[in-house]
Parts: sequence; structure tokens; C-alpha cells
Amino acid sequence: MDEGNGMTGEWAAHCVAARPIDVEVKQECLRLFRQGMGYHRAAKSLGLKPYTVRDWLRRFKRLDDSWATTDGWGHWRRAEARDLVKYQHEFESNPECRLPHDAGDRSGCDTKGGVVGGEGQAARDAEQDSALPPFSAAGAWSAILAGGCRKKKEIEAVENLVAQGYDRKSACIAAGISRATYYRAKKISPKAESDAELVELMCRIENDRHVSQTYGVDRLTAEINRQLQIIDEATSAKILGNSARVNRKRTHRLMKLYGVHSRLRRRRHPDNYYKGIGEMLKVNKAPNILHREFKSARPMLKMATDVTYIPCSDSKFLYLSTLLDLFNKEVVSYTMSTVNSVEFAIRMIRLLPPELLKNALLHSDQGNLYWSNAWVALCDELAIVRSMSRRGNCWDNSLCEGFFSHMKSDLGLCKCDYRHLLPERTIRAMIDDYIPWYNEGRIQKSLSYMSPVEYKKAFASALS
Repeated sequence: MDEGNGMTGEWAAHCVAARPIDVEVKQECLRLFRQGMGYHRAAKSLGLKPYTVRDWLRRFKRLDDSWATTDGWGHWRRAEARDLVKYQHEFESNPECRLPHDAGDRSGCDTKGGVVGGEGQAARDAEQDSALPPFSAAGAWSAILAGGCRKKKEIEAVENLVAQGYDRKSACIAAGISRATYYRAKKISPKAESDAELVELMCRIENDRHVSQTYGVDRLTAEINRQLQIIDEATSAKILGNSARVNRKRTHRLMKLYGVHSRLRRRRHPDNYYKGIGEMLKVNKAPNILHREFKSARPMLKMATDVTYIPCSDSKFLYLSTLLDLFNKEVVSYTMSTVNSVEFAIRMIRLLPPELLKNALLHSDQGNLYWSNAWVALCDELAIVRSMSRRGNCWDNSLCEGFFSHMKSDLGLCKCDYRHLLPERTIRAMIDDYIPWYNEGRIQKSLSYMSPVEYKKAFASALS
């Protein structure tokens, strides 16, 4: 198995068994990509898998030579790598063959921050228009000639005979159809003409230099209905017919039929990110051992952890990770951070003596922090038994959720007061002051109207 492509498991075996991609096909796909065609359309036109094309096109744009040595299926191409890398460097050195990195910049400002206008703006618009092949409504208008007739082959035969010099009567007799059938087929269908007008409007919207083929079906439908209110009444009536507006399903049907697609933004995640995440979740997922048995016989036997976020005025969010002892609902450890990473959750565990956590049951939800490799390694190191809630079921970890709710309500940090945001430093000080008071002074009905620390002391004195 090739370790350089980032694939493992059954997916890697499938990739190794797949066919390689020829050098000529790669160069043709790069030519289409240079013209502004997305990887979905380029892959479809060449009969390739779209995500395969996406992966090595990304490596090509990063000037990574691995696009030439691997083709996305796990096949090494050392014999052809030299020619492909040479093609790449010639491609990058030629200013006329650059990939359209700047084609998507529609800000209307130059590098100095000024507004571009006059001849410079016109030249830029022409360059951008040439970078993206425009959509055409020619296919929709050619569909009008068919007229909805079922005998399309006979109609085509008549047209060929007429082009060769036959009159229509003789051509219809030779094709085996009547002249009435031929003229009925040549009659323009109102539905086909309405669809052709709509496709032409769709192409005009998508080819606009500001839209630049980025509108999907929802935004395109909304823009069509907005344009129909300002264009001439004849065209609007022809497109709408007896309807009040253009339906989303009609727009979607015509987009698929005549190849009007939006250019998708590229993902931020690296190649095969989601496949690796899925395999990690399968391996590191823990069963639900707690099963909502929130009562514990002694301290530090069962614990629960979770992360909540609090909006701040000077930063995006402040994340709070807490560790609750289910015996007396005491917060035994907590950490705060402005980044929701596994490091600050691990730091919360490291604050406690390791001997207290040995053979303890630690329950959490299925957040990515708790099935990461670092968290699993920490639990194995400290001999902690992991337990996880069911997916999308907050009641399995209701004690942590309840604590966060009480804390935000007591401190005035609930959602109804989010319009009055506080600085991060103030919120940190409030939490540092609240949690010790919660442990030592906040009485609870379930603890016989004692605080968590008082309840634990009463339990210890009863044992002695």
C-alpha cells in the first residue's frame, strides 16, 4: 500500500486496484482547469472521478511534484513523472498559461486599494471574461426545432434530404411521414420557447462578471424572479406563462439539462480528511457504559466532562471545559481557552493527581475532542474507563449540561443577555470566582440542601 497518499483501510485497497490516469488525460484536464472549468465538470467531460481530479489539481497549484508521481488512485508514475514535472514548470513560466488565481477576485480594487476604472477596468473585465468559458443557451434554442415530436429521426431525415435539394413533399414521402406530421413537428412549442428564454436569462445572470458563475439553484432562482420584475413585460410573460414566479424545481431541471453549474469553493480540509476522521471515530468510539446511572457510591468513581462556549466582546468565544464528580456534583477540575482544542481538555485532566483517576469511569459526549487519538492515549495512560453518550442525545450527559445552564443563569451569561457581551478577562474572573463558590457554598436539593463539599465531608465522617 502507498503511504504517501494518506489513505488507509478498505479505501486504500480500492484505490490500489483502480486504473491509472494517462499523461495526456492529465494535460487535457489541466487545460480545462486553466480555462476556469471546475473539477466536477472537467472530470465529467473526461470520464474521471471528480475528487481524484480535485486532489492532484490541488497539488499542481501548490507546485507539489507529487501530482506527477501519483494520480490520486495510489499508483506511482515514476516513469512519467519527469515529463509531467517539466510540463508543470513550463506551464508556470509561461505568463499566458497561468491558472486563473485572480479570476475570482471581483473586489474592483487594485493592489494599492484604489478603485479601478476606465480602460484598466475594461481590460480586466475582458481578461476575466476570457478566463471563464461562458454558459450558452444554444442548446435550449435548438430544442425548439424538435417541437416535442416523437419522430425525431424522420424529421432529421427530411431536413437532410431538403438540404440535398429535394422538395419537402418528396422528402416526407421518402422518410415515411406525412407533411402534416412534419409541419406539426416544426411548429414552435410554447413550453420549449419559454424554457429557452429562461435558460438564456440564467446564462446571462451566471456570466455576469460580478456573479462569475457562483450562483447555485437557490440564489439563481431568487435572482431570476428579481430580474423578471424589471425586464420587459413580453419576455417576462413568455417565461412565466400562467405562473406568478419561477419555481426552484424548474430552475434545477434546466440547470441539469443544459449544463449550467455553479463553481464551488474549495474545501479547507486536506485530502481524504473526512475518510480519516470516519476511521478514527470507528476505532476510538467508546460504548455508553454510564447509561444515565448518575448516582455514584463513592467520590471519584464516576465522572462526566463537557465543553461549553461563552461569547465575548473582544474575542469570538471563551471555551470552558469542566470535570464533574457524579457523587456530589462537584467541579473537581476545569480549564478555559479561546481555542476549542484537545490540548486544553487534556490540561484539565493533568491538573488532578493520577492516582485519583485510576479505574474511574469518565463519561462524555461524542465530540471530536473525546475520540481524538491524544485523548484516548491519555485515558489509557491513566487507566481511565471511557464512556460516551449516544449521538445527538444530550440527556445522556445531562449533569454537565445542567451545570452549564445553572452557571450561565447565575452569572447572567444566558442567551437572552448575549446582546450585552463582556470582555474575556471579565468572564474568566467571574468563572474563577463562581466555581469555588459553587463547590463550597451553593446548596442543592439532591444533596439534602448541602453544598458539594459539605456533602462529601458528611459522607467521609459517616464512614469514619
